[in-house]
Amino acid sequence: MTRREFLDSLTVGDRVNIDMGSRGLVPAKIIKSSPGLLHVKFGSEVRRFVRKDGGTLYSPSSSKSWLVPMEVAHV
Repeated sequence: MTRREFLDSLTVGDRVNIDMGSRGLVPAKIIKSSPGLLHVKFGSEVRRFVRKDGGTLYSPSSSKSWLVPMEVAHV
């Protein structure tokens, strides 16, 4: 499955990992989905991820976090 296929397949309720670079992987859940953004909840936080940029964190600064499938093991 390509990255684009993975992101296009995500729907509300799906569980994913957030790859936070050197901080590791964090399990999360899709709580809202639109053609451009995915709203993801982890812990008590909700973050927006951009589909067209490969699932990167939506923020003013350059992102170091992105969505990956649950099958990716925690390291």
